[in-house]
Amino acid sequence: MATTLASGAGDGPAPSSASTAVTTRASHVLKIDGYSSTLSANRYRSLSSFPFNAGGHTFRAMLSFIYTDTWPEIDQENEAGMAQHLLIAVERYGLDRLKLMCEDRLCNGIIDMGSVTTNLVLAENHYCHSLKKACLELLGSWTTLAEFMATDDFRYLTKSCPGILNDLICIVAARERERTIFFLGE
Repeated sequence: MATTLASGAGDGPAPSSASTAVTTRASHVLKIDGYSSTLSANRYRSLSSFPFNAGGHTFRAMLSFIYTDTWPEIDQENEAGMAQHLLIAVERYGLDRLKLMCEDRLCNGIIDMGSVTTNLVLAENHYCHSLKKACLELLGSWTTLAEFMATDDFRYLTKSCPGILNDLICIVAARERERTIFFLGE
């Protein structure tokens, strides 16, 4: 059963013209996709047919940001997944501030060896330089890299984003060079 955004059914009253204006002003893509005219005409619009189909929770979080200009309230255990889904959506809808917030959330304490591949591919595909740097820093030692290279995630990364391998090798080589200079005192 699809969630609807319309008057007289499901989620309550139709969005006001002020509500529609706030939403479309925050994202030019929503306006181009016809979101504002659909809401203004009080037509039913299901999330499954909405141009961005990542599910109701992600869409609600995006709308929450549009209305409040703050990070949406998200369960701590779901924060990484939600930030990943939002990162994909906000790029499409031109919400650059929310994109930076998502990237910041993912960079600060959420990346681990279990999620580094997903986040690295996401960073590469959506031009998230800080997220990419944080992922590469996590993998930036010879021992960590050696462990990572023994996983299926590494094989996936080599096929999906081969350019990242060059960045990874450069990070590891630079760290080893710094370590050598430190120990040799050069």
